Amino acid sequence: MHGISLDRYDLAILSALQKNSSLTNSELGERVSLSSSQCSRRKARLEAEGIIKGYSARLDASSLGFGLRAITRVNLKAHGESMDDDFVTLLAKHAMVREAYS
Repeated sequence: MHGISLDRYDLAILSALQKNSSLTNSELGERVSLSSSQCSRRKARLEAEGIIKGYSARLDASSLGFGLRAITRVNLKAHGESMDDDFVTLLAKHAMVREAYS
């Protein structure tokens, strides 16, 4: 975990936000047994440390007219962190690509 220490509350916050990233701090606090101000501080720290990279909405692809969903695996001839990142950046520029990981 790159030297970042997470306790059970941090892990509970991350789990809850993965399920519903639009939770208010009050709702989050109810789920993880912390006050809303404690949740706010912890979320801010998790964001500042880069553990939470952002929030997004999950869209219904078929409602938007996207009838095909494809999951592909790509093997590059050469590997390296910068090459992987460059490839993901290239994919992300295409409007039809919704997610890309390395």
